[in-house]
Amino acid sequence: MKQKLLISTSGFPLYENDGESQFMLEYAKSLGSDFDVFVLAPKTKDSKVHEIWDGINVFRHKQSPIFNIQLAYKSGIMGNIKRNPLLVLMVPIFILMQIAATYKLVKKLNIDLINAHWIFPQGLSTGMMKLFGFKIPYILTVHSGTFWHFGKFPYKILRDFSLKKASAVTCVSKALQRAVLHVKKNNVFHLPLGINLKLFDPNYKNHQLVKELELENKKVITFVGTMVDTKGVNQLIRALPDIVSTFPESILLMIGEGKNLNQLKQYTHSNNLQSHVIFTGKIEHSKIPDFLSVSHLLCIPSLMEGFPMVVKEAMASEVLVLASKLPVFKSEPELEKVIFYVPKVEERLLSEKIIEIITNIDGFNERKKMGRKFIEDNANWKDLAQQFKVISENL
Repeated sequence: MKQKLLISTSGFPLYENDGESQFMLEYAKSLGSDFDVFVLAPKTKDSKVHEIWDGINVFRHKQSPIFNIQLAYKSGIMGNIKRNPLLVLMVPIFILMQIAATYKLVKKLNIDLINAHWIFPQGLSTGMMKLFGFKIPYILTVHSGTFWHFGKFPYKILRDFSLKKASAVTCVSKALQRAVLHVKKNNVFHLPLGINLKLFDPNYKNHQLVKELELENKKVITFVGTMVDTKGVNQLIRALPDIVSTFPESILLMIGEGKNLNQLKQYTHSNNLQSHVIFTGKIEHSKIPDFLSVSHLLCIPSLMEGFPMVVKEAMASEVLVLASKLPVFKSEPELEKVIFYVPKVEERLLSEKIIEIITNIDGFNERKKMGRKFIEDNANWKDLAQQFKVISENL
């Protein structure tokens, strides 16, 4: 009989083809061959309390018992708090609602194992349950920059508590694993996230999308992510005038939403760049392969990041990638020959590097092939699910 696994997360698709944290649905599905998988995520006004997607039971808990206030989703919990500091008052309530929902499901479903995603708030809430005698083992999955974001007092106390209370910790990058080992000395594993290789085919191109967006004979630079300061979107948009002056056929595709979106649109209009920027808004994840298929370069100039799923998807699609040189990338020596880097997220450095890449855009076939091979070797969901099973069996 399979063990019953509860995945606790604050990021999950709100509907089946939603672009919101689609990788979490793929993650849950990949574990379905070895576990009976249940997911617990925050509810919004329009989402259902319980659904079944591809055999995965998805439950949602209220974010507040009274108010229809949304702490999770959109720009993420930290991004939403930064946008509206008063939301910090909702955090204790959110955590209590999450603890209550977790306890209820564990008892109702006879859960054997919990996998909490992100240190905050899921790692903290599950750690608090352990503090009060909760005996079910839990694996904490550390995703991204929240480890470093919570590196100062008093947040460091909460971060370290969450890590130490976990039965095991999995980290999506080797850089995160090394950092976490300074806090928790054992049962810390490198377990990257996978992608669906069939969806990201380097031989596929959506010609209809080329026509719709008028991209014929254009050099297409693409950003995918949340439009917030930490993603480097301000520097990227300000780098565009120099790029356009050298390559007038350049187009910047900005895919996503976030608090900086209106500011970016205003800059575009003020600098007469409307014909060189396309803001798509949030798109369904199922359309990401289409947009990557018409892209020449994916640009992810983040100031703080785990290993972005879209970088893996671009590499699988044999699309060139330019990123800021963060620890997550430096921890993978093979990527030095695959990803282009800027040493610092500044508009001048970005424009110079993008111009350099576009100048020789057809001369990087070997780099593209190496990127695809890296993903085939390191982001196969089946292999990663087997590694998770082994970790769980040794708790």
